[in-house]
Amino acid sequence: MKSNESVSNLVEFANDNGLSIAGVESIPELSIAEILTSNPFDDNDEDLYYAQGKFITMAKVDGKVFHHRQVSEQYRVTPYADTIRITLDSILQQSPEFGKPEIKLNFIPGGGRMFAEYRFPEVPQNLAPSKKKQDPVIPRIIVKDSIDLSGRFSAVSGVFRLVCSNGMIVAHPDFKAEKFFMMHKSHAYNLDNALESLNTSLKKISEATDLWKAYMKEKITTLQLADVMEASNMSLRAQEKVLQLPIIGTDTTLLNSVKQGRVNAWTVLNALTQFATHEVENVTTSVDLQESALAAMDSALGLTAVNF
Repeated sequence: MKSNESVSNLVEFANDNGLSIAGVESIPELSIAEILTSNPFDDNDEDLYYAQGKFITMAKVDGKVFHHRQVSEQYRVTPYADTIRITLDSILQQSPEFGKPEIKLNFIPGGGRMFAEYRFPEVPQNLAPSKKKQDPVIPRIIVKDSIDLSGRFSAVSGVFRLVCSNGMIVAHPDFKAEKFFMMHKSHAYNLDNALESLNTSLKKISEATDLWKAYMKEKITTLQLADVMEASNMSLRAQEKVLQLPIIGTDTTLLNSVKQGRVNAWTVLNALTQFATHEVENVTTSVDLQESALAAMDSALGLTAVNF
């Protein structure tokens, strides 16, 4: 397996800059191996197709090697730790006004995918409709990467709502997930363009807060809520759970509140992301649902362009 030197470099970088990274001890080692026979691996990977002369991506987790996907000889592996360190360095250099981020890492079993969440607690913003109330949010970025070819490197900007501990994806055209390279071609990539887009979107968080304040003025009908649920592509069981979620600060559910005419678009978006972040255990599904919540609101209600 490839040396874990990149993890040591990341830890040293974090210490030098006073950063906290939760989950750094779980970063898997990534590697690639040439396939020399039709079935060289004896680890119950019956679902994998092996072609002699090709290569296969691997991740080492807790001493166990997991084989992921066949790739061409042009494929190059960039360790997750290097991606995290380079992203952090860019944020600190290009967006110092956001202060030092807090980082939390998650990996799917087998190390095939990584989700790195960066929160910026030093620059909270208030989303409450009046200064007398407080509804604080902090900027947030989710960076995704994989070695199992399940997706491309992408970065999504958003905020973290403190009042109910939701992760909110920014609902604005400029904040769509940016795809930066094709996984099947190479895993050794130039992050310059990706990081420029990431820092640009981070600086536009304040514009998104204006959008969400407009969401608070948009009342939602029962029919509109049904359209959002349908557009979310969630299972019927998941939709029912969302509708029965209690609204933060009340003793009633989302569905009952809509029937009483007391729900706005902001509340619906919060309910969708609350379900994704609190009720879903699988990290991949959670992140996907957070992004689909954004798309569902836009598709069903056409609110993405409100006040812009």
